[in-house]
Amino acid sequence: RGALAAFASGTKASVHMLANTVGLSEHLPKALAAFLREHPHISLDVEERESADIAQTIASGIADLGFAAEHTLPDTIERFAFSTDRLVVVTAQRSELAGRRTIDFREITDRDFIGLTSSTALQSHVGKYAARLGARLRFRARLRDFDAMCQMVAAGVGIAIMSEVAARRCARTMPISIVRLRGTWANRKLAICYRSLKTLPRPARLLADHLRKAAGPLRMDRRSRWRYFGSFDFLETGVPLVLAVACNMPASLSAALRSGPGFILRASSSASAARAIWRGLSLLSGMRRMILPSLDARL
Repeated sequence: RGALAAFASGTKASVHMLANTVGLSEHLPKALAAFLREHPHISLDVEERESADIAQTIASGIADLGFAAEHTLPDTIERFAFSTDRLVVVTAQRSELAGRRTIDFREITDRDFIGLTSSTALQSHVGKYAARLGARLRFRARLRDFDAMCQMVAAGVGIAIMSEVAARRCARTMPISIVRLRGTWANRKLAICYRSLKTLPRPARLLADHLRKAAGPLRMDRRSRWRYFGSFDFLETGVPLVLAVACNMPASLSAALRSGPGFILRASSSASAARAIWRGLSLLSGMRRMILPSLDARL
């Protein structure tokens, strides 16, 4: 009520937001800056937290909004997808891995790693996948941010696994190379979350609406009549492939999907969606048979 009263009276209202490391450093700054320009009477208090802590804090009502890895969020918290966090391996340019386009995680588990602190959601995600493979990663250093990690990698101390967005930013100024990780585990969904949209103060609801628009046309919304299945690493070659099944697909989404390689499978009703999915899988199977010989020659 206090925030709403302040907003109505023209004085500064504040929104308390929590964000994980990759969100705060890579995904949110431009969107938040645009929001502040549009709303001069609203201020933001953005705090860095781990994704698991964000889920607990949002559930307790202490913060208004959160930006976290979706797999850490309980079903009781409302959310919408904001972006996808593709994980990559970062190596020194003089490393023998530097010439690779893609790599399997099993191939690097015995190497020296540079990582984030063990409490981060990203590091926990990587550690759990390593444990599933029966591997225990060896860390030469654990740091708090991606820039420091990349500096260590550039010096040849070890390799790192991090967000592709952060890696490409660091690669502009540091002698590092980026190698994509194969497998669906290397694609994390990042979401904006809140306890309940209906109970959010108006300033926080305005920010949520702004971020929903900033997420772009390829977000996944439980209330929408279309489903975006994702951008896949086609045949684990680093080639992105978009697959979607739609009922009454908006023109903006159709145009966005056509901007890259992929299939748009239209369905006039939910009843025909299953047939559309089957048709899509048949197309993928045929494409695999056509392209595999040329891919074998390239690889």
